[in-house]
Amino acid sequence: MTLISRALPTGKRLPRPSHFGRWPGWKRYSLITNEWTSPDWHIWDGGSPSYYTHNWNDNRDHWVWSTQVQSMNWIFQLAEAWKVNPDFWWEVSIWDGNAANWTPDTACTDETAKKSKACQYKLDGQTYTPERYQGWVQFGLWLLRPRAVREFRGSTTPLEPWRPFFERLLFAVDRIYADETLQGFWRRGKLVPNRAHRHPYQENIPEKYRDVDRWFLLDTDLDAPRPWDMHTNIPVFSLALVSGRQGERRWLVYAHSPLENRDDVTITVPEFGKITIDVPREGAFYLVDEADRSVRRVP
Repeated sequence: MTLISRALPTGKRLPRPSHFGRWPGWKRYSLITNEWTSPDWHIWDGGSPSYYTHNWNDNRDHWVWSTQVQSMNWIFQLAEAWKVNPDFWWEVSIWDGNAANWTPDTACTDETAKKSKACQYKLDGQTYTPERYQGWVQFGLWLLRPRAVREFRGSTTPLEPWRPFFERLLFAVDRIYADETLQGFWRRGKLVPNRAHRHPYQENIPEKYRDVDRWFLLDTDLDAPRPWDMHTNIPVFSLALVSGRQGERRWLVYAHSPLENRDDVTITVPEFGKITIDVPREGAFYLVDEADRSVRRVP
């Protein structure tokens, strides 16, 4: 994976729609037909969709209405794209929803909250830190495993005071190449669906797509009782990649906790069982071994 600063020209943010099934009228903002979810892969050679916590709507990085949950819809759409074009170029653009003039010292008001997601969090009684940014970024990278990632800022935005956040993104990319275990799963791991539940976005789903895997969030002992709505808090976001044959399988589990560090979180790994791990805001990786039932933090 390559890190590229700035975004692609307008018009190449695809596949879509990430909002698939989120509310009854979602189809009006899509190009879905009985033949495809989108014609994009018949037109473009690749895409750089927006892994954004938009500042203009009510999404959060800790809700069901979140970038993490929405982008799970891209997994089955990518399978559709690669069936049409095996060379379809896949990357993502990242933006945390903050305006160019936001700093950690910004005085947040209802007006500034319309421009910067960090001010929305502050008015919610939360903090927005580089660690929180890193945890959110890494979830998207390991869910989607793009060939490149673009960190979006305005062309006149100076690196300061963004440097502490941007350096977390650099670290998230570099660590893949610095650790053999992470690199192996990045290249060959298979994303694990959680078939114990359906994706929470279930409005007006076409029959063709009702049984595709769309839910990859693992169950934890902190989860709210179901059913969930768009504003249900998700204390811990976790996913798993698996490799190897049955009896010798290994899982790489990634988990992050947006609002606070959490210890002794119990997570259920499909076809393995429950593990108990510590989950910091910046996220952590754990290697789970089927043969000896071990769980160890990586790296």
